[in-house]
Amino acid sequence: MLKQEKRFFADTAWGASRLSSCSVPKGALIIKNKQILAYGFNRKIIKTKKYEISAIYDAIFSSRKNDLTSAVLFSTCFPDLDDMKLIISCGIITVYFFGEIMDPHSVEIANNAAQESIKLELIKLN
Repeated sequence: MLKQEKRFFADTAWGASRLSSCSVPKGALIIKNKQILAYGFNRKIIKTKKYEISAIYDAIFSSRKNDLTSAVLFSTCFPDLDDMKLIISCGIITVYFFGEIMDPHSVEIANNAAQESIKLELIKLN
């Protein structure tokens, strides 16, 4: 994938985060064969409590009718453990993310998946 394409898809994930009403907005974008399949953003599901849907979950759920095998995910943050499980189970092979790795368990599960011949590459963007 060309540098300009990566920048475009990363910017689009950031654009999705602008739709969030949460105090820390997050966005995600799923592409396959350079076509956008879905985007997602975090949002509260119960307005009186702090429960929210993650941007990655939202994007994966939005693209549930598509085959995500070999798809690529762009995220404005590193996936947490639950999101990483979804990413692996859907067959997404590359995750581009911003920020720091906040959940060591996510890295552990990604490494275990890679050892089991599941191709998954985590790439930090600046």
